Amino acid sequence: MIAGTTWFILLFASFLSASEHPLKMSVANFTYLEEKKTYQLDIRLYIDDLIMATEGELPNAISVDWSMIAPGKAVVRSYLNEHLKISLNGTEHELKFSKMKVEELTVYVIYNLKSEIIPSLIKTIDITDTVLVDEFVNQRNIVHIELPGKKRKSVLFNRYHRTGSAEY
Repeated sequence: MIAGTTWFILLFASFLSASEHPLKMSVANFTYLEEKKTYQLDIRLYIDDLIMATEGELPNAISVDWSMIAPGKAVVRSYLNEHLKISLNGTEHELKFSKMKVEELTVYVIYNLKSEIIPSLIKTIDITDTVLVDEFVNQRNIVHIELPGKKRKSVLFNRYHRTGSAEY
């Protein structure tokens, strides 16, 4: 029994040292900031997944200070600019990188989107979200859309469903 417990502990420690976690997910929120007359997209990604996606190397240690090894702003910006696109009423809009914050296990990124299209005029929001889907077969991404005067909607993405729409 002790040998089995020891084996489990060693297996779990190696699991942690490889920094693999079973949940492969990003969560984003698309909102409208009335006071700034701009849209905002914020997204959270696991640091270790982002490191692997941007061809970095994961540490081989049980205890890791992720803030010290998280990819830099330029790497994160470049990766997300390639893998995340938003169109309002059929017109693609540029996501402007605003800020990035490294949290305990995640990277939190905020983008702004300027548009003449106010929320009440939006008929469709088309999203392409390929964040981490090529790196992890079980990656799931979700974008929550919450705009004034509109019903809250969520759009799900994965390896086989890379584009989605919210219609109003």
